[in-house]
Amino acid sequence: MGFALDNADAAGEVVEVLTESLTLKETPIRTKVARLMLVSDILHNNSAHVKNASAYHMHEKKSVSGLPFKKSN
Repeated sequence: MGFALDNADAAGEVVEVLTESLTLKETPIRTKVARLMLVSDILHNNSAHVKNASAYHMHEKKSVSGLPFKKSN
């Protein structure tokens, strides 16, 4: 997460890499869960007093809405 905040000016690219890694079938489930936790941490800390940290919210909102999650009952 530190990397993400340190590079908040490149939020779009960071989000793109994370989103792509979540959609690859060959990515192990454990890795996907860890990356989802990273996304959660980034979104939780997007109000940090770091320049451009809030950019993650906008980029994540666009990317995550397109992820193919299955609904569970």
